[in-house]
Formats: sequence, C-alpha cells, structure tokens
Amino acid sequence: MDASRGNTVIMSCRIIRSRGYNPSTLRLKFGIEDGENYYKINTMQVRIYLDGQLKDPWTVVRGKLHTAALDIKNVNSVAIEVEYSEQAYTDHYFYIVDASMLFGTIEENKIYVSSPNNVPKEIIIENNVEESPSRTTQDVIEDTQNVIEEIDDLRQKVEEIWKVF
Repeated sequence: MDASRGNTVIMSCRIIRSRGYNPSTLRLKFGIEDGENYYKINTMQVRIYLDGQLKDPWTVVRGKLHTAALDIKNVNSVAIEVEYSEQAYTDHYFYIVDASMLFGTIEENKIYVSSPNNVPKEIIIENNVEESPSRTTQDVIEDTQNVIEEIDDLRQKVEEIWKVF
C-alpha cells in the first residue's frame, strides 16, 4: 500500500465491469502479522469505503485473521484506509491474504453463483482448516493460498459447466 499519511496508509481501486464480468461480492481477508518482531503493533483501524461511503470500520488485532464480504453490485470504487494505533520502530505489516471478487452471494459455507442464463448454482465449500490459538499468521497465509488454489480449480470447473449452457 502507498499514499502514506503519518500512521495512515490508503489504497484504492476502481472496479472495471464489462459484458460477462460483473462481480457482486468482494471478499477480503486481512490481518496483522503476529511474529515476535512486531510486538509494538497490537491493533490497527481499518476502514473500507465503497464509492467514497464508509462501509465497514474494523479494529484489527495482531495475529487474528478478519474477513469482510462486501456487496459491490452497484459499486465503482473501493478504498481501504489502514491507521496504525501505536508508533512503532519497525515496518508495519498489514496483510490482505485474500481479495476475491465473486459472482454470486456468500452464505456461511456456501457460495451461490449465477450462470449466464441466471440459473443459480449452489457450491458448498468445506472448511477443513483447524482453528487453534497456536496457529501463526504465516500458517493462515499458507492455508489461504491452498484454499485459493482450490477455489481457482473450482472456478475452472464452474466455467466448464457454464459452457454447456
């Protein structure tokens, strides 16, 4: 992230839509690294803006992964503002470990996707990741990367199914 203002960093992006590409949900997973070198940063304030309107403010705690699922059906831009709550003598490490645009809605462990002819398909996502207080952010990052690969494989299978329609 760039555009730093003291203890605040801002990132923004525009959502480009085209025929056949009209995402409805933005899923973000983010957190602060919990390694021993980052003892000074305990919390950060994260504010998410959709078309300039504050959507979700978060207090992000070191070592905990946070998830936001945002409705972006009629949204053209997204901005994320991260404010560090303490002065630190080291680099600040705020990670976005997943930023996915989805074509459907999310409900617990299910994703509903729409095919080109608007027939909803239910895809059940199995969560096999153990929740444990001893897990580090790096463990979560690795697990998230594995899940992203599985989702990409699933996305390819869904695209193959859509070709039938």
